[in-house]
Parts: sequence; C-alpha cells; structure tokens
Amino acid sequence: MPLSLRHLLACTVYLTAISGSACATPNQHEFVAVNQAQASDLQPQHDTSEGEQLTQQYCTQCHALPSPEQHSAQQWPYVVNRMERYMRNRGVAMPDDNDTSAILDYLGSDSE
Repeated sequence: MPLSLRHLLACTVYLTAISGSACATPNQHEFVAVNQAQASDLQPQHDTSEGEQLTQQYCTQCHALPSPEQHSAQQWPYVVNRMERYMRNRGVAMPDDNDTSAILDYLGSDSE
C-alpha cells in the first residue's frame, strides 16, 4: 500500500473513532442516553445538609473534603479551631460562628 493511501486510511479511521457517530445508528444513541439515565438513577440519592455544604465550601479551599469519620466528635472542635487559625493566616474566606456551628454539627454527627 503506498504511503499516501496508508496515511489516508489512518486519518479516516482516526476521524471515525473521535467522531463516534460515523457508524452509530439513531437507536444506538437512544440506547446510550437511556443507559446513562438509568445509571444516574442507580446513584445513591444523598441530601446534603447545610453543615456538609458549608464544609465543602470552606474546607476545600485548602484541602480535600474531610470525612466525619477522620476524627471523633470530641476531636473535631480542636481540628476546626486549628483550621480556622490556618485560614485566618492564609487570608481565605472563613466561616462565621453560625457556619462553624453547622460544620461541627455535621462533622460530629457521623464521627467515630
């Protein structure tokens, strides 16, 4: 096979692969859409509390979202206080007293 024909064939295969629709029928697209919808229905439904939302908002400014199981309910106030000092020194957004209370309620609710 001449080089130019080989190149043309490779380009055709590549473009077909990235477009994803060259060989797909409308039914295939419907099947994918239905399966995606069913997969999202299988995801556990999780209502986030205000405390969890605030934990996400403030804590992830500097690190990954902490799990309540990382510390005991008795340890979380010390950890949160230490993190607030760190936040103050870094100049990032800090929770007010009400937000801190909601965060501690959330973190202490599922802890060890």
